Amino acid sequence: MRPDFAAASRLPAYRALAVTVVTLALAYGVWYAYSVFLVALLREFGWKSIIDMGDISNARATEQLLPIWIRLFGMYGNPTFNFHIVRA
Repeated sequence: MRPDFAAASRLPAYRALAVTVVTLALAYGVWYAYSVFLVALLREFGWKSIIDMGDISNARATEQLLPIWIRLFGMYGNPTFNFHIVRA
């Protein structure tokens, strides 16, 4: 079995990212640290259009998506759907 050198070469970068996230989380608190890496992390996964809706203080508004999600789940019978936000 051949070793996967491509995966091994990415390991130091992920390790550096993890150390940086933990350091910022300890220095600034988790409240602010997530927003520093969220957009960069989503771009790393290939997302093109990213809308950062803020920190935990916005949770009440985003929880209101649950009722519409439940209705769509009941209508489709499975959770394989998504929301698409169109910017004007």
